[in-house]
Amino acid sequence: MSFLLSRNPTEPSQKVEGSGVAQAVRLAVIAELDAINLYQQLADAIGDDSVKKVLLDVAREEKTHFGEFLELLRRLDPEQVRELEAGSAEVAGELKAQGGDNSDPAQQGQALGPLSGDEASSLLSAVREELGRARPLRQALPVSQVGQGVLAVPSDSLTEGDAVKASAQPLPLSRLSAYFEVTQDLIDYSRRASLPLRPSSALRAARDLALAEEALVVRSLEASAGVRVSGSWASPGSFTSLVAKALSQLKVRAPSYLLIISPSARAALASVIDPSGLDELSRASRLVSVVVSPGAKDDVALLVPPEADVVDIAVGSDSRVDYVGLIEGSHRFALWETVAVRVKEPSAVAAIAQAA
Repeated sequence: MSFLLSRNPTEPSQKVEGSGVAQAVRLAVIAELDAINLYQQLADAIGDDSVKKVLLDVAREEKTHFGEFLELLRRLDPEQVRELEAGSAEVAGELKAQGGDNSDPAQQGQALGPLSGDEASSLLSAVREELGRARPLRQALPVSQVGQGVLAVPSDSLTEGDAVKASAQPLPLSRLSAYFEVTQDLIDYSRRASLPLRPSSALRAARDLALAEEALVVRSLEASAGVRVSGSWASPGSFTSLVAKALSQLKVRAPSYLLIISPSARAALASVIDPSGLDELSRASRLVSVVVSPGAKDDVALLVPPEADVVDIAVGSDSRVDYVGLIEGSHRFALWETVAVRVKEPSAVAAIAQAA
């Protein structure tokens, strides 16, 4: 036995031809968007982590299909794609003009679950302050704010010939999230003491979200790196020689470069000291600007110029806090964002690995 859950907008007995094919693909694009939104909303509302993981995994798969359908529609009818992109941009502009999305009450000083408008604003302020401290790559690399509700951006990857061209291939934004809980007792205490609501659970969730973003940026850069070198980091001058070697092999030149390393790598390089007393980290800093990221690997350093035509971080929804519900006596909140890393010129990025 089968059940019809939704009506097919096409007539089953009639073949789709001509301009109707593009319209059918457009319907597929819209269906994918609806599915992605549904799965993500369900994931936010469900407390079971195993179910939540399945929903988010499926949502990521649907984003891939969304990109495929959008690219197909671009070939069939570019005008329809432009209309969809223009509509998305218009929605993002309206949200920006209003100072935030209506589904994010904390941004507008409105109540959020059990929290008053002032409490919600205090909570969001604390979260954003922590995020600002915990995302060094956001501060070091170019950032493009593409607007809330945007699910994909042009990859903007570059190809050169008679003229430099930028790809319009859609790149889905990844949804990153962290959850935290606040007890009613803590809310009551902040009210009695007239103190701002800044629970440590929210600050920890902010650091977790920041770490997820930092790791995403690092993975994207390492996977796309056009230059790869490896060698020992243990002797004085060895790591700096690898940095110089990588710089010489880059096909695209830039005025300056960032060297992205982990906290452990920073400590290890600072402990490699030559007879004159100069440590390896200080030596490398003469060539590049060092950025320490908690998302970096301990045995891989990355070289990248902080130029928007090489890489940027595309941000859709940013620092959003939603109330999930009452879970075993505590109020659960979801902190989330949507983001994509666009490596537009891989030949300007290098990965420096530590040899085993």
